Amino acid sequence: MLLEWEKLAGELESQARTIRTAEGARILKDKVEETMSIAENGYAPTDIMDRLDLLLMNLTEKSRDNICTNTKCPHYNKKCRMR
Repeated sequence: MLLEWEKLAGELESQARTIRTAEGARILKDKVEETMSIAENGYAPTDIMDRLDLLLMNLTEKSRDNICTNTKCPHYNKKCRMR
């Protein structure tokens, strides 16, 4: 069972490395959230849970639109080039 969790976590991490868009990150984020839910109910090892949690945090960051909310920035309400 441990090898299956290792393989699944490795596949998800591999997919995350190839993501180029926020939409792609959102789709994979949903998949990781579902996998985490299954892992929690299936008593996955803590190191796998830690890997999935870290992956989820990274995907959450990637899935955010880089719309600037700083009203003093010249890119306000657009994709900010200063981030």
